[in-house]
Amino acid sequence: MLEDAKRAGIMFDESLNPDIRSLRMTILYGLKGISAYWHQARELGYYNNQVDEFYFRALSAITDDDISLENLITLTLKTGDMSVAVMQKLDEANTTIYKNPEPHKVNVKIKKGPFIIVSGHDLKDLEMLLKQTEGKGINIYTHGEMIPCHGYPELNKYTHLVGNFGGVWQDQEEITIPSLLNKFLKIV
Repeated sequence: MLEDAKRAGIMFDESLNPDIRSLRMTILYGLKGISAYWHQARELGYYNNQVDEFYFRALSAITDDDISLENLITLTLKTGDMSVAVMQKLDEANTTIYKNPEPHKVNVKIKKGPFIIVSGHDLKDLEMLLKQTEGKGINIYTHGEMIPCHGYPELNKYTHLVGNFGGVWQDQEEITIPSLLNKFLKIV
């Protein structure tokens, strides 16, 4: 595992106190989550200077060999607080732009014709794709974490957003290109 960690770019400095190392990694992974959702909020024109300032302070702190264990614990808790702040800002952006989601039945059957499957969780990317494919006879399916998009009125208004394909994200490794093609070829 330690060799794999190095190849994956995971900091594993055995000379560090294990508690310091663990807290640094917890903060780093929290920052990765913050950056993914923060990017989406910013793309929609929503941001918070407090989160920006925290992000750079935290990046600096996890490389500071003089920072105390207590300060890292405080920073780890603050990372959680900033994660919540980012999700609140992203929710505000999504519900302002795409309107409040409503319960909605989602088709899980495949329609005949060309298609694109969209995975991830970026509503703006989906919206851009829907605009680009509108009126071109291309069906758009969500996958995994994208299924809630069907509940947003400003996304659901696109008639070629036709359904959801696949199941939960944990099973994505079981979905291969040949298995997808076989499934769709049976329908076509």
